[in-house]
Amino acid sequence: MARKHQRHSLPHLSLADVKARAEWAAREGRFQQALELAKQIYKVLPSPENQQLLRNAYLGRARQLREQGCQRDAVTMLQGALQLGDADPAWLEQLAEELAVCGEVRLALETLRRVSESPATGRVLGRAADAAVRQAPAGRQLLPEMLHADYDRIMQAWAHLEAGQDDQVRAVLQGIGLRSPFAEWKLLLRGFLAYYHHDDVRALENWQRLDPERLPARLAAPFRFRIDPAYRVAQQPAAQVALQKQADQLQGSPLLQLLRAIQAVLARDGSLDQAFRLAGNVLPLLRAEAPHLVPRLAACFYWAMITVGGPDDVPRYQRIFGAPADDPHFYRLNALAYERAQEAAEAHKYWQKFERDVAANPSVWPGGQADRARALIWCHMGHNAARVPDEEQMKLLPPFLRHHPGRPRPLSPSAEQCFRKSLELAPDQLEPHEALFRHYLAARKEAKAIKAGHDLLARFPDHVPTLEAMGGLLSKEGKYAEALALFQRALQGNPLDRRLRGRVGTAHLLLARAHAEAGRFDQARAEYQAALAFPDGNSASVLCKWAACEFKAGDTARGEELLGQALAESGSRLAVAHSMLIEAIRLKLPGPFKTRFNQEFNAALAEPPTAAAAVAVADTVAAHQLGGVTYRGQKTHDKKVTAYLDRARQAEFSEDQLERLGAALLAIRAVKLLRAYCQLGARKFRHNPQFPFLEAESYFVLGPSRCPSWKVLPLLDKAQRLAEALPLDEKQQALLRDIQQRRDMIGLLSPLSLGMFRDMFEQMFDGDYDDEDDYDDEGDY
Repeated sequence: MARKHQRHSLPHLSLADVKARAEWAAREGRFQQALELAKQIYKVLPSPENQQLLRNAYLGRARQLREQGCQRDAVTMLQGALQLGDADPAWLEQLAEELAVCGEVRLALETLRRVSESPATGRVLGRAADAAVRQAPAGRQLLPEMLHADYDRIMQAWAHLEAGQDDQVRAVLQGIGLRSPFAEWKLLLRGFLAYYHHDDVRALENWQRLDPERLPARLAAPFRFRIDPAYRVAQQPAAQVALQKQADQLQGSPLLQLLRAIQAVLARDGSLDQAFRLAGNVLPLLRAEAPHLVPRLAACFYWAMITVGGPDDVPRYQRIFGAPADDPHFYRLNALAYERAQEAAEAHKYWQKFERDVAANPSVWPGGQADRARALIWCHMGHNAARVPDEEQMKLLPPFLRHHPGRPRPLSPSAEQCFRKSLELAPDQLEPHEALFRHYLAARKEAKAIKAGHDLLARFPDHVPTLEAMGGLLSKEGKYAEALALFQRALQGNPLDRRLRGRVGTAHLLLARAHAEAGRFDQARAEYQAALAFPDGNSASVLCKWAACEFKAGDTARGEELLGQALAESGSRLAVAHSMLIEAIRLKLPGPFKTRFNQEFNAALAEPPTAAAAVAVADTVAAHQLGGVTYRGQKTHDKKVTAYLDRARQAEFSEDQLERLGAALLAIRAVKLLRAYCQLGARKFRHNPQFPFLEAESYFVLGPSRCPSWKVLPLLDKAQRLAEALPLDEKQQALLRDIQQRRDMIGLLSPLSLGMFRDMFEQMFDGDYDDEDDYDDEGDY
């Protein structure tokens, strides 16, 4: 029985439901279904709103048919839309433009005449020009007579261009005005003239002016894709692939297609079997057409073998490309492969073989390049050797790593020997100097580090990192004047670095105290005055130290004056009393001063805690511990400060104050208190990544044997998530780098990461922690 069609009856759906379905189908690109539903709606209720829905469906379906190559069906659809009667001008302009694109120029112009003084006339004529050129030579008849002359000029220009008659092309194009619908074609042809003469700048000047909706812009796109990086990057990935394919087809050779196939295979992970087969096929053609590219292709395979290759790939490479001149025995390749596999000892052996290969082949490394290359190899070996812990460093690792049978053994030659060999070969290179200096610093060999630092600065006197590090070393040695000179030189090289300014100020203070202790009060005063020029928010501390110097010199009035200035500057009675008590002890002031400041310190501690006072005393304790400053009774004072900070958790802290306090607590390793404040900061300031990061740091300072990665990793995840949401600036980038470094450190604690170790924990292992301190008695000063 024949099935009955009920296209116009809507027995089960309301008119509103059918209209919603039509609109949904149009949004999804199902214009045929949308058109059928719109016809049903318009037949039931021929309102202006439903008529507009029907018109949009007609237009959408026509565009869809044109894009599918069904030009005649698209024109039929548009003619059907015209039968709906008069409409608003915007609709008629769209219809006319679409008719012109489909090649129905006369009908498009007739439709446009129904709109008086339409601004769309230029667009419609432009579309008509494109359709006419596309259908040449029959396209001329599509155009009104007024456009025939410009059409003929474009056709003549194409013919002259194909014949290589550039002057004739320019002469013909001169007749096309800026307002002509064929102006876009004029720009296209002028761009091709420049392109064929390799004048890419001039070609882009023309093609960048093309309307992206017109046919000339689409014709120029593959060529512009080749020479315009900004245009290439701006395209969607699918468009990039399509344009690259079109460009290769238009101007490429079979060789280019084969090379792109190799590129695609090398970009995928896995074996190199297919890539080697393709290379064997393309190599004869490559040697014939572009022999200069053979070494580059060989280099691509060489480095691919390091990441995805296997032992069988080396003879395969040698059979196809031959042995590379700079690595004839593949020693470098093997060394890099063993490094990637985290087998440091085997990599060390192959690097030494490669170094001997370089020394034995001076013809490959002319003009002194061999010594430079060997120096780089030895320096690289030194870095590898420095990553493997020596016996002293091994003691700091947790037992499951320290006693593991697969733990790495120290490499031979050692890091020190490798760096020194590199220096012998290239003494004028910065990297081996700096590597040796940093190696001694990490190994805590201060005397050797100072000598290496002086050697480096003799050749590179303005190297800021070494100037700063040497200043720190000499400060620990008590050579404050030399340290200050180095910090000042470093600051000259980077005058806007706030941290360096702080170190210069600290060096002035250390030198001032040395003068004060020796009774050279005038020199001390000069240094205190200089330190005030580098306050870094710590003027009150400088004034306290200066006041103590005046008390020692016997100028009590001046000391009291400075003390009053410090109190006004600080605003914290506790911070000033704490600083003065420390200075009274360190400068061995008379007993009455010690008693006075001790009483003031204890009285201030008994007052209700404030956020400002808590931050100030924590900064003071941290500054002394970080500077290696010790004095009699220090542990007792630090214990009292810690108790005060514990009570201060009830105070009202700002976000900045909590960050500063957290950094100070980390410096003094008050880990339990640090975690409490971090949790407080995380509750009050939920978007600040510093608090979860500082809490993670509180576990890192315990050392690798006590660091619980199961607690630390979630904190680092949270810190990274919050940091990535912050605006991009230097502070955010530094925090993200620190987070990644801590992740690397956690990875090194895994028993599966025994191949290579780093000494990242070294600077964190020294010192005690707040839960293990053994404090002095009250009067131990």
